[in-house]
Amino acid sequence: MPVLAQSVAQAPLDLPQIDWRGIAPELALAGAGVVLLMVVAYWPNARREVLAALTLAGLAVAGGLTAWNWDIARTAFEGAVALDGITRYARVILLAVGALAALMAASQSGRDREEPPEIFPLLLFSLTGMVLLASASDLLVVFIALEILSLSLYVMAGATRRLRAQEAAMKYFLLGAFSSAFLLYGIALCYGATGTTNLLRIAQVTGDPTISSTLLMAGVGLLAVGFLFKVAAVPFHMWTPDVYQGAPTPVTAFMAAGTKTAGFAVLLRVFAGSLGGLVLDWRPVVAAVAVVTMLVGAILAVVQSDLKRMLAYSSIAHAGYLLIGVIAAATSPDGASASMFYLLAYSFMVMGAFMVVQYASPGPAAAEAAAEEAVAAAEQAGARPVAAPVPAAAATGEEAGAGAVATMTREAPAGSGGPPGDGLPGAPAAAGAAELDGAGERSSLDDFRGFGRRHFGPALLLAIFLFALAGIPPFSGFWAKYYVFQAGVGTGLTWLVVVAVVSSIISAFFYLRVIVVTFLQEPAEPGPGVTRSPALGVALVAAGLLTVVIGLAPQIFVTAAQAAGRILG
Repeated sequence: MPVLAQSVAQAPLDLPQIDWRGIAPELALAGAGVVLLMVVAYWPNARREVLAALTLAGLAVAGGLTAWNWDIARTAFEGAVALDGITRYARVILLAVGALAALMAASQSGRDREEPPEIFPLLLFSLTGMVLLASASDLLVVFIALEILSLSLYVMAGATRRLRAQEAAMKYFLLGAFSSAFLLYGIALCYGATGTTNLLRIAQVTGDPTISSTLLMAGVGLLAVGFLFKVAAVPFHMWTPDVYQGAPTPVTAFMAAGTKTAGFAVLLRVFAGSLGGLVLDWRPVVAAVAVVTMLVGAILAVVQSDLKRMLAYSSIAHAGYLLIGVIAAATSPDGASASMFYLLAYSFMVMGAFMVVQYASPGPAAAEAAAEEAVAAAEQAGARPVAAPVPAAAATGEEAGAGAVATMTREAPAGSGGPPGDGLPGAPAAAGAAELDGAGERSSLDDFRGFGRRHFGPALLLAIFLFALAGIPPFSGFWAKYYVFQAGVGTGLTWLVVVAVVSSIISAFFYLRVIVVTFLQEPAEPGPGVTRSPALGVALVAAGLLTVVIGLAPQIFVTAAQAAGRILG
């Protein structure tokens, strides 16, 4: 027998211990996603309400398994997955975000007929990656989880056949691919410098003078590029406004809350935990990024006239505030707990704001009525309707009729030398088609003029969410900023907190501007129809109550977040 074969026979392969309980919530989410994918494949005409109910059932199972694992504090899979405070807290936030996103997607029934039902299994697959990313304690698991959530989000962003959504998905995909390459190269350099990808072992060897500090810092820099792209920090924020505006509103809300929660959870684990010993090396760079992120996000949000783009730049500014917590967490557990509490409060208030945008968009009846009015106006102007070509993929059944877009050609004036109906574009019809772009989505500030007079309840909730985002008491956003700023001052980052306060003052302007437009201005025209859906109503009320309750009783949630102060289990 050859020597190699003898050695293999005498020394059996040491297999890692499989801890199925440790990743039970992730397995439940992935399993529910597979089941939903089969349901969509074999029951293509299933109602969205049924698919949303199945999604919520999968989330409920994952929530039960999270509660079952609540008291576990250890690492699993040879240290690749950490079951600690950050994991528990992030799982709760992400599962709540997934539930609200499922309710928002259910309310899309009949409004955006081109949005495929595969959005529900994709949501669960993306959520699986987010939850796994929050618990990852190995750089290879970090990369795998990041790709799982990213690939699903790329498809979700361009799920509709709308040109704007497809453009947003392509931008997100291309820039995301670049950031993944940077992240993978950073992982390779960190492995070359330390000889391991395990975060706990990297933390142990960072103080070893024999390792190559230059190679390690190069790897840390590339890791930062990959992570900062996901949390939309400047200068890696370019994709955010276009993707937020172009993607369907439920996808945008899910992306704004879920991606930021998972991204900052892994940032805390990697930088404040594993690389905490190198804080003096990376803190100046991250602090500079935080300053630019806060100011650029706030200043550019001021000049936006579209609410979704404004919320996109607002999310960039909030990423800068959270970076203060990440820096503080490297030297104080209060930074980690404050950051996790901030993510909890931010998730509900930003998703609530996007819910109101979705509510303000017309339902199917209103969209069809607007299309008929545009056709009638064009006919009165001397135009005749011409059916626009419908893509072959959509030209079946009801979708063909629903997806067809009526365009108009104006009759040539007598004596003009051109034949009747020579194809001159009809301006009224063009305006109608442009107005219905995005399946009737209305997110311009002009669309919200007098919105509070027509729909007081949703407008009041919008005001609550915007007050919270601005950090005005007694809502959750005030306490979120207070605890993060307090952690920053306690760790010697007073100058950075001063910049954050200036950014918050700038941000208050554009939040209050929306409230003024909503309540104090007269509507420019008769109000369009809205999306009235029980599912969306439940999601709106839940987000509003959580925003108020967290603001009135913050200590309960902060105490729970303090369990996340000990990183790496």
